[in-house]
Order: sequence, then structure tokens, then C-alpha cells
Amino acid sequence: MKTADIEIIHQEEFYQDYQENILPNYQRNIEDLFYEIITASEEIPESYQYVFVEAEHCIDHIAKRFTFTSFETETGLEVQYMGVIDE
Repeated sequence: MKTADIEIIHQEEFYQDYQENILPNYQRNIEDLFYEIITASEEIPESYQYVFVEAEHCIDHIAKRFTFTSFETETGLEVQYMGVIDE
């Protein structure tokens, strides 16, 4: 399965969480983030991937960790957004 063929489950929730928590000047391109997460998940299936954002880049000035998990299914690799927590 090609990286471009793998979708992230709950990506709309990630979009919303990312926009609500990260200052606009520090927001990265979402598609680039997804590509990095999927690529890392392909290298290590059945793993967790994180996007960490430092406190000074967050709206509430509390660092954030956005968590994703990947797992193998009968149809191939799936990547799922799990949520965001304060660090």
C-alpha cells in the first residue's frame, strides 16, 4: 500500500484540535504532518506516533501532544488519530 493510499481515521478531529490549540503563525501544513505520520507508521506498524508542539506555540501556552496509532488490518495499514493532551 502506498503512503498516498493510507488515510488517517478521525482526521477532521485532528484538524479541529490543531486549529483550536496552535497559534496560526506556528501551524504547519496538515498534509505534510499526515505524510510524516503515515511514513513513520509504515516503518513501524503497530506503533504510536506523536506531534509535539512547544508551549510558546500554543494558544493557552501549555505544550500539546497529538497522538496517532497505527495497526495492521486485513486490508492493510490503518492510522488513527487518538486525541490531544496537555504536556
